[in-house]
Amino acid sequence: MKYLKFTFFGFVAVGLVSLMSCNDDDGPTDIALVSLNASGTSLADGTTVSVDLNGATSAVDVPPDAIITAEFSADIDATSVNTTNITLSTDEGEAAFTATVSGATVTLTPSGNLVQGTLYTLTISAEVQSTGGLPTIAATRTFTTSGTAPAQVPQEASLVFYVDFNGEVQDANNHAALVSDVTLGTDRFGNLSSAAEFNGTSNYAAFDYANDLNSESHTISYWLKFPASAEYDTHVRTSGYVTFALGGFEGYLHEWGRFDCCDNTFDFLKYVTSHNNAGTASDFASEFLELKGENRQGDNIDEINNLRWLEDEVGEWMLVTTSYDAATKTKTIYINGAQYIEITLVPTDDGSFDLSGIAVNGDAIGTNENNNNNLYLGAGLPFWGNVTSGDAIAPVRGDLNHAFKGSMDDFRIFNVALTDAEVEELYNAERP
Repeated sequence: MKYLKFTFFGFVAVGLVSLMSCNDDDGPTDIALVSLNASGTSLADGTTVSVDLNGATSAVDVPPDAIITAEFSADIDATSVNTTNITLSTDEGEAAFTATVSGATVTLTPSGNLVQGTLYTLTISAEVQSTGGLPTIAATRTFTTSGTAPAQVPQEASLVFYVDFNGEVQDANNHAALVSDVTLGTDRFGNLSSAAEFNGTSNYAAFDYANDLNSESHTISYWLKFPASAEYDTHVRTSGYVTFALGGFEGYLHEWGRFDCCDNTFDFLKYVTSHNNAGTASDFASEFLELKGENRQGDNIDEINNLRWLEDEVGEWMLVTTSYDAATKTKTIYINGAQYIEITLVPTDDGSFDLSGIAVNGDAIGTNENNNNNLYLGAGLPFWGNVTSGDAIAPVRGDLNHAFKGSMDDFRIFNVALTDAEVEELYNAERP
């Protein structure tokens, strides 16, 4: 009996050892993230770079146009890869992307450029599985994109149009881009592919018209840099600039130029808004406000004590802001956050206006058959041209005369008139 007992327990012991050995042979119970890299174009020098997102605690200088590649320790089941099981997010919400699977590699391609200077969190959940059904060891990685983070601007809820030109020409408020034939160059912070460059002859951007772009009270603001002095002098004398225009004669625009005639030479910025007088008194309806380097004053003209004042800005970035307040009937021009000229429709001492009969309204865009309604950046097409068919334009003065030559960045339209303090705040938030 003792012998039999020993034999039985010996058999049990051997069985347990064999069972344990079998368990060891079953293989891994999950799969791991082996590598994680973001590849794209460096804002510093335009070269292609790859940043390791897996080894760093929190990687930095990730290119905004990066494509993210994840390698796992086993082939991945493509049906388990979706925007629920893998997320890419900021404090503002989730970033859209498409994912493709090839063997053990998952490639994430963001739907647009990532926001510059922004912290992102990439999360891979255990629901991402291998083709054999094994779960992934959950992983979270953070990284910061290169470049300058967007400014916190005043009245952001009233911002109806915004193009930052960071790697693409796209409105943040989803107004469709009809034409985006611009070169992307260096912005005021030194970041490549982060500002628009216009050649003054053939390239411009156009966006589909929408009613929210034509609110009566509004503010237009953008950063601007004129080209080198010789180029500026030649171009502005030839045709002048229209840096943007909405709705042609029935919307609003900025025209820059040099008046050189009849013993007068002066630089000017003309802020046009084609308001109509719906009242019965004076015909004056503040159609334009002009900032002139000219030895004269007028109801809607302000003198800068420098006939060639724009030359002071050549080669330098400046913030140009204009606004119209429908409630107070006040139109204002600002340069670099400072008010340069303001005009309000009030009676003058000689009674040349009579506010009791003036009711200034914005014209209804689209009533002129020769008018193009859309928003143009870098060209004066809708102001100096006629519609031929659809969105086609026949420029009145040939080619793209009055097109802008220089750089532009951070173009915004608000559907309110910013206050003096808010314009200064915007400038301070965005200045280099």
